Amino acid sequence: MKEVSPLIISASRRTDIPAFYMDWFLSEWEKGWTEWVNPFNRKQRKKVLFKDTELVVFWSKYPVGILKNLESIDFDFMILYTVNLYPEFEENLPSLKIRTDLFKKLSSTLGPSRIVWRFDPIILYNDLSVDDIVFRFDVISKELEGYTKRVIISIMTPYKKVLSRMRKRGFFVRNPSESEVLRLGKTLKDISSGRGMEVQTCADRFWKIFEEVGVKKGRCIDPEYIEKTFGNNKRLVEGLKKLKKDRGQRSLCGCVESVDIGRYNTCKFGCTYCYAI
Repeated sequence: MKEVSPLIISASRRTDIPAFYMDWFLSEWEKGWTEWVNPFNRKQRKKVLFKDTELVVFWSKYPVGILKNLESIDFDFMILYTVNLYPEFEENLPSLKIRTDLFKKLSSTLGPSRIVWRFDPIILYNDLSVDDIVFRFDVISKELEGYTKRVIISIMTPYKKVLSRMRKRGFFVRNPSESEVLRLGKTLKDISSGRGMEVQTCADRFWKIFEEVGVKKGRCIDPEYIEKTFGNNKRLVEGLKKLKKDRGQRSLCGCVESVDIGRYNTCKFGCTYCYAI
């Protein structure tokens, strides 16, 4: 089996490890390696060694497993914490209050730079308007003010299987007009700036329109942000200089190289809009 020793581990775009599989992850970390399986060809496997890993990037909607294991985590990590307000799509998630309370607890311990808020995806459907999205963003950002320095936004990518799933439930997704994107970008930027947060887009097909109102094209695994946050980790800082764009991600994605160790169809939240189930 081929071996790889990545600088950055992504855990994970494909499932919610911090919510459901944190004990497994820490067991694999202690073992020193885990197995990567190509989600599109299960015969392709790699042995992922952690000996050169200097940063773990956790992706989660409810990273309670991190809070429970904070004392035993002995490596550098950051959290990309998705907080939306879609009770119609996120029926298995804890309440917004429970999720934002956890966000605040983790931020108070780790510092606001190590938790990035993801307001993603932005979904316009049926009669749901830009004003409705702004209202939801405003509610969440008010709760998270002072607990994060960056928010990443993205309008929903229209994957066929997701659109089909949503239509079966009576939700008909529509593309925003250019004027709606401009208004959305300007309003979210103004709200974010007023609450001490920088707003960026993530792999967004409307990124050029967003940039017209000052919302930069961003990246979730961002070497500049990582260097600023973990500047004391010299091996990480030096390693970042050698990383290139992650070719395993979508063309619009600007993230640098990492190895994602999650597996599709294993997240128990089952959000209606999720591409990973």
